[in-house]
Amino acid sequence: MTTTTHGDGGRHRAGPGIPLRMPALVSPVRVHLPWMIGMALAAALLVMGLYLAVATRFSATVQIAFDAGGRTIPVERLEAYLSTPARLGATVDRLALAQPTEGDAARLRAMARLWQGIEIEQSDLTNVFLLRTSGGARRKVAPVANALADTFVRADSPRSNVHVRIISPATDPVAPDGMLILPIAAALLSAALAASITLIVRERRQEGPRSARSAEAALGLPVIAMIPAVTGLAPGDRATLTDMPVTAQQSDYARAFRRLLASGQPGGRVIAVCSALAGEGKSTFAISLARTAALAGRRVALVDGDGRVRAASIALDVVGRPGLVQVMDGAVTLDDALVADTRTSLRILPHSQDAAIRSFWAKDSMAGLLAVTGALSRAFDLVVIDTPPLLALVEARDIASVADEALVVARWRATPLGALRHARSMLAEKGTRASLVLSFVRLAEPDRAPIVPMARRRGRTGPALAGL
Repeated sequence: MTTTTHGDGGRHRAGPGIPLRMPALVSPVRVHLPWMIGMALAAALLVMGLYLAVATRFSATVQIAFDAGGRTIPVERLEAYLSTPARLGATVDRLALAQPTEGDAARLRAMARLWQGIEIEQSDLTNVFLLRTSGGARRKVAPVANALADTFVRADSPRSNVHVRIISPATDPVAPDGMLILPIAAALLSAALAASITLIVRERRQEGPRSARSAEAALGLPVIAMIPAVTGLAPGDRATLTDMPVTAQQSDYARAFRRLLASGQPGGRVIAVCSALAGEGKSTFAISLARTAALAGRRVALVDGDGRVRAASIALDVVGRPGLVQVMDGAVTLDDALVADTRTSLRILPHSQDAAIRSFWAKDSMAGLLAVTGALSRAFDLVVIDTPPLLALVEARDIASVADEALVVARWRATPLGALRHARSMLAEKGTRASLVLSFVRLAEPDRAPIVPMARRRGRTGPALAGL
């Protein structure tokens, strides 16, 4: 037995062979980062939106010049002129600051708000004043300021000894009054709080295994491999993944399989690749493992035992050929049913598309399956059986029971631990030794550690398939 070191610092007992190095996985923050960013932005925008809607005030300024024949006009005189109810009411009516249907009380409130937002200031020039209005609506303060200034202009007449002109009219404000440090600080604080809460909630809601150490602690199964996810592929693109051990041998995906085989895993000659649920990457793993072992010089056979989906046969384009069911029924010999892989020296025993599932589970079917796997184990160094999902088809545990070891493929951070515990119990009922493989993991950094070459196992010679 060898001691294996995890990328997260954990250790477990693995099978015989070279020590298996578990790569380091990304942190929970990187896993949930898109959600954290989204919730942080939403919280910050909400806080800033509330501030702009409730607490923000805008102001607009119009510059007015008075020609009083050399006399100085005090600010108080202008304020007294504007503060009369008639002029305030006229401005309210002109700008429709209060609807006529709302009554006199609403009109009086609008006049009061209008007067509270008026400020007149003497500029550096004589009889040049700054009339400033403020309010919560950005697009209303400039029209109010210009309307009030126009009140002075309208009061000008040929008989008046005071002439008024607008030097610079008010324009819509670009930014609110005051400093934005407080609302910005509140927005940043709320964003940080929202991101933290999102991280905690999503971590607690994820039921799947998060690391090799946590998976072993929760399930009692050794984790022998972590297969990285490959980005940039279309959903369901199994063909590209299964070709990577051949076409992209330096990729993290291909190196994960070579590292697994270099460690001496899996330990048996007949291996059943299982999963608790569908969509875990089971068939892709089985094909990739078989091809990697074939590239390493081992004689390998892949058996498609999933009669419902036939994912391995479809991926390898051998679904239309006679296969496992026909061999078990005696319709064809095993030697005739085996198909050569187009990429490697792998031999494939497909599952025929027109094969009835019931014939696979007819009487003495397990004896026939044992005979097929026994003949294959005598002819090949490694036999990989792609089984149906354990919880989807109860007979899957019977298929796995003919193997020396079952590899349970579980999607990282996705497969519920309850489903994996049930699958483990189903295999234990049949006395099948099981190990765990985490699929679709995200590595913290590329795997560039050296892989110790695996000693090639020589295949047996002679009439290996005799009798089938």
